[in-house]
Amino acid sequence: MSDIRVVTRNTTTGVLTIGIPRPPEYVSGIELLVQIVVIELLGSPGRDIFDPNDGGNIRSLVGSNIGFDDEGEVFAEVRMMISATEENIIRKQRTSQRPASERLAKLELVDIVPDEENAQLEIILRVVAQDQQDTEAIVGLQ
Repeated sequence: MSDIRVVTRNTTTGVLTIGIPRPPEYVSGIELLVQIVVIELLGSPGRDIFDPNDGGNIRSLVGSNIGFDDEGEVFAEVRMMISATEENIIRKQRTSQRPASERLAKLELVDIVPDEENAQLEIILRVVAQDQQDTEAIVGLQ
């Protein structure tokens, strides 16, 4: 099953960003699953009246009162958000007819890398599909 690509990977840094490429492209398989994960992770709870818990709320870290010098606090916050994202996606796909390559089995936090030069925090995830394909996804927050 394919869909329009709305998450693109920077060819230099590997960081994923939201945006439709020109000309529009289709995406399927594990790349579509990565797109689903990124959109869910960047979403904010309360924006969808039909599913108010939808969204990983990772953007709430920007401008928050978390001390980024305390890695334990940052990792704990991000892990909770990733866990909520994983649960939301798995709950939604229970009734999905998507192939196993487009269905989430596991979402893991690999690392968090502060990019002080670009005032950005890079969150590196491991996305595992139900057919056991896996890939890394880098989500940048500014």
